[in-house]
Amino acid sequence: MQLPPEITTFLISMVPVIDIRFGIPIGIGLGLTKSVAYFWGVTGNLLFTFAGMKLLDPITSFLSKRSKFFDKFFKNLFAVTRKHHEDNIEKYGPVFIMLFVAIPIPGSGALIGGLIGWLFGISFWRTFAYVTAGTLLAGCLILLGFGSIEALWHLLFY
Repeated sequence: MQLPPEITTFLISMVPVIDIRFGIPIGIGLGLTKSVAYFWGVTGNLLFTFAGMKLLDPITSFLSKRSKFFDKFFKNLFAVTRKHHEDNIEKYGPVFIMLFVAIPIPGSGALIGGLIGWLFGISFWRTFAYVTAGTLLAGCLILLGFGSIEALWHLLFY
């Protein structure tokens, strides 16, 4: 049984790291129009990010209280993330989150943008608004890049 291309695009876009960077092109490759692939990719990515951001604090608190390994792991992860991004947050504020998420490169996705907002004490809804804007921009950049690659392919091989 094969899933419809809309559901496939939606589900692929929920997976951290590959998310819409692969979800949108795969959706187009499965026959969806660019706008439909964009819609399902962004929707899947943001739904997963929303859930992840809502569960971030309860899960990290629960695991840290019950495991020395997770307590140390999260403390190190959060310290490194804060150190790595504090200058940009101080300089640009939450707009940095939008720009960080908008650049469609590995490690810059919506969930990491949500983590950065949470670590710097930016409110949930404000962070989610900036993550959403960044995700919408990232989807546009992916479509533009995909269109450029597609045009180059046709130029070279047709």
